Parts: sequence; C-alpha cells; structure tokens
Amino acid sequence: MRYTDSRDPYEKPSPLGRFGSWLSRRSIESWGFFIAGFLIARIFF
Repeated sequence: MRYTDSRDPYEKPSPLGRFGSWLSRRSIESWGFFIAGFLIARIFF
C-alpha cells in the first residue's frame, strides 16, 4: 500500500458499494432475476 492512498483500508464500504460487489460475484442467472424483478416492480409501482 502506498502512503499517498487517501482511502483507509479499514473503512467500511458504502451500502451501494457492498451491493455492487455482491452482484459482481453472482452468476448471470442472478442478474437475470434481479433485472426481471426490477422491471416488474417498475411496472406495478
């Protein structure tokens, strides 16, 4: 780690960052279900 990095390695990531990293570890089927759920929610709400 360089001394010029301003990010604290012990800092908790934001909820959006954690959600993004969780989705990046999921398979393409999970992405499909996520997108389908988002579209259905967008239609009904």
